[in-house]
Formats: sequence, structure tokens, C-alpha cells
Amino acid sequence: MSKEQIMKYSLIGLILLAIIVALTVILWPKVPDTSAGMGLTVDPYSGAFVQPEKTAAEEESTGGIAIPGWGSIRIQAGEKLVDVNLENPTDNEGKYYLSFSVCLKDQDKPLAETGLIQPGESALKLSLSHPLDAGEYEAVVLVQPYRMADGSATNNAEIETILIVE
Repeated sequence: MSKEQIMKYSLIGLILLAIIVALTVILWPKVPDTSAGMGLTVDPYSGAFVQPEKTAAEEESTGGIAIPGWGSIRIQAGEKLVDVNLENPTDNEGKYYLSFSVCLKDQDKPLAETGLIQPGESALKLSLSHPLDAGEYEAVVLVQPYRMADGSATNNAEIETILIVE
């Protein structure tokens, strides 16, 4: 083989090697960039959850707070003192009093509020801030539990309902 042929084959080999390297770089699977956006990254705040120790009041409790719900509540039109049945379930016996605030949807001021209702009892009447005309009104009932042990408020619930005024 002559020097020219060796040079020619060497040059072809280098070109083929360059093409193989370029294709490898282009086609090789990419590692996701973890520095931009959420993407599929490991959350820096993740870790093993350690359950906090329970307080004495929580140790006595066998379950959570029983919160009632209503598809609708019927009341009398044109009346300020209306009949209702807002119950504190017996499951809260020895654990939680409940109070109720009824608000028309998208209004901050309550239409009516109750005092503390004992477990197994109900608020049977509500004193409305103003009478309502007949119709259906979207409403929210704020249920506020209070611990019997110390009277402190705990997590509340907002229950959406329909006031049917007849």
C-alpha cells in the first residue's frame, strides 16, 4: 500500500469516527434538566413522615369530628324565627360541641348563628337577621366544633346547601 492510500483510508476512518461520535451524542438518551421548572424532579422537601405524638385529649378521642350535612334546608318565608334541624351527631358524645352559622352564598354576614349544640341534640330554631322571600337560595353552613375538654375551637367545615324558603 502506498502512502497516499494509507492517508486516504485514515482520512475516511476519521470522518466515519466523527460521524459515529456525532450520531451518538445526538441520539443518546438525555438526562432531564432538574434545574428548570418542576418536571420530573425529586422534591427537596420529601422524606419519611414521623407521626407527632398525640395530646391527652387526642388519645381519649376514638375518631374524628362527626360533621352533619344537608342537601337542602327548608324554612318558612317572611319569618325571622324559623324551624330547622341542625344536629350535632351523637358520635361527638363527650368530645365536641358544635355551633352553626348560616350564610347566603357570596355574603360575608351570617343570616343566622346558633350557640353551642350538645352531642345528640339539634338547633331547632334559627333567628334570621332578616326574613326571606319564597324561593331557593344557595347557602353555606359553617360548622364550628369546640372541644369539650377545654372549650377550644378546632377545624371547622363549610357545607354548601340550598335554603328552600316556602
